[in-house]
Amino acid sequence: MGVLLCLAIIVGCWYIFTSWYSHGDSNQSVTSKVNKEVAKDNAPVQLAKKVQKSASEEPEEDPFLGREMQAQFLQVADLYKQNSRYPVGSIPVVGERFAQPIEPFEQAEVDTPYPLDEDDTDPIRISASLEKMEYFAGESILARVLVSGGEVDEYSRIEVSGSVMGVSNGRDTGLNVNFERVNFNEFRSVIDTQAVPSGQIPREALLALTLKLEDGRSLAQTVPFFYNGAASARVENVLNSRQDGAFLIIPLQYNVFESGYYFVDSILDDAVTGQPLVQLQAEGRMQIGNGLLTLKAHIHALMDAGSPGPYTLRVVSSFRAGTLSETRDVAATVSRPLGYYVEGAPFDQYEDTPFVDPEVQERIDFLEEIGGEEQEEVPETSQGSEEKL
Repeated sequence: MGVLLCLAIIVGCWYIFTSWYSHGDSNQSVTSKVNKEVAKDNAPVQLAKKVQKSASEEPEEDPFLGREMQAQFLQVADLYKQNSRYPVGSIPVVGERFAQPIEPFEQAEVDTPYPLDEDDTDPIRISASLEKMEYFAGESILARVLVSGGEVDEYSRIEVSGSVMGVSNGRDTGLNVNFERVNFNEFRSVIDTQAVPSGQIPREALLALTLKLEDGRSLAQTVPFFYNGAASARVENVLNSRQDGAFLIIPLQYNVFESGYYFVDSILDDAVTGQPLVQLQAEGRMQIGNGLLTLKAHIHALMDAGSPGPYTLRVVSSFRAGTLSETRDVAATVSRPLGYYVEGAPFDQYEDTPFVDPEVQERIDFLEEIGGEEQEEVPETSQGSEEKL
């Protein structure tokens, strides 16, 4: 009986112990789950705190970054200031090579080699060209073909023929052209546009050439050019130039055939050395009859070019702007392609006042302000005198 009693006490204690342990583990599991849910609910709050903490921590600044940016703005301002010293229509020539007069047969030229095979080190070469790139009604179109290389000599039998091709008034056109041999390797042709029926030469034309060599080969070459038909106006002369304030005034006289808004682009050369000095531009409306566009060379452009004159004015291009119903501008002709004489003036006769465009000056001031440079008082400018002219 005593043994049974002891056994019952032991089993009871074991049951109480296991029940308590299991309940404690269950409580711990519930607590863990509750903590996880609370942590999950508080995740956005914790994330926000981390972001706020990260934002409050200022990044390390590069002490040279600000200075570098300021220096770049000041550099741009200096370049802008240098270019703004001159009016738009009076800029010193930069890159003399591009302002040199165009020689005959220089602009419209196509030069191509025709090797017999990949091992041909001295192939026949065809250089086809026109006297100029742009022609008007009544002018003669002069074409030249040079054949070199290979074994071309005075005994070589070569035949050259050609045709002017293009599209005029919606139809294909073709005008046969005959060439004459003027040297053992040179062929020329003259197309008299006065003898050509209207519409036979299109606005955008091609001179298509065919060369037949004595070895049986037939070679082809094409040269593009423009044919304007009637000109919109004609530059006739340069009237007497005069000094006025900070400018040299150069009146350009026109014979206007079509009323409209005109543009002119020209180069002022030194009359003695022929060196290109200043690019001059002007624009304005002209009516049929006598017309006038006024070029203005600024004293600073002339001084920087280093020539007080006399000068030669070369008209590079002039045209009437196309109207809304037209698809292109209409070019004007020039009576003296080699240039017009222009009298200069001693530099001390000009008003040596800097040219300042108010709008350009505002941009310069803005760039210098960003760059951290203190602004200086702007002197009196020649803007007013230009407006009077």
